[in-house]
Amino acid sequence: MVTLLVFISIGAVVLSAMVALGYLGPESSITEFVLMLLGSVLLLTIKETRDNAAWRRAVLVEQWKHYASCRGSLNANLYKLFHALGLRVDHWDMLASRENLERALSDATCSDVSVDDNALEEATCSIFDIVECYIDLSIKNEWIDWDGDEASFIFESCLPRSLTVVRSSSKEGFEERKRSLSGLSDDLLRFVAILRRPWRYPVDVAHDQLLEKYLERHGVRLG
Repeated sequence: MVTLLVFISIGAVVLSAMVALGYLGPESSITEFVLMLLGSVLLLTIKETRDNAAWRRAVLVEQWKHYASCRGSLNANLYKLFHALGLRVDHWDMLASRENLERALSDATCSDVSVDDNALEEATCSIFDIVECYIDLSIKNEWIDWDGDEASFIFESCLPRSLTVVRSSSKEGFEERKRSLSGLSDDLLRFVAILRRPWRYPVDVAHDQLLEKYLERHGVRLG
């Protein structure tokens, strides 16, 4: 806004001088001033929009890094949980998609290793701490298009219940242990999906393309 006011003031002085020197008539100067004003507002609006888009993109890049890190950490601990409960699973990136998760659960078999209660407790606590950590990060960094209510619901209501079921299933048979992991995995998959959701919305891409086309068509270079 300050830039616009300065530009308008300078433009008004220049036009006044041109009228005083006889280069422009009073009527023409009014028309030129209006066109200058409209053009300035349009260009500054475009610049502000581009600056906001650049800021949004930078925030999304950071969100993507956190998403990748969170998914990797949750995958690692989920993998440990399978083994702690005596299940063999060959799929590593289970939280990449629902298809990956369902395939991992379907292919999971009973291993020869007995249930490890210490590893079970360590992995369940780690999963809870990881989800809490990323919710705190989202609040601190004001993440874009982050569904905090849904994430908090998973953390406060769904996850504690699922982790309790997983811990309790350690004394149960293979199918019951597998079923408990299915419920927990679904909660984690939903949380990971919330983390991934804002990344490269189609509207963002389309918006950037429209701006670039306008600037290219009008030969405008904004610093």
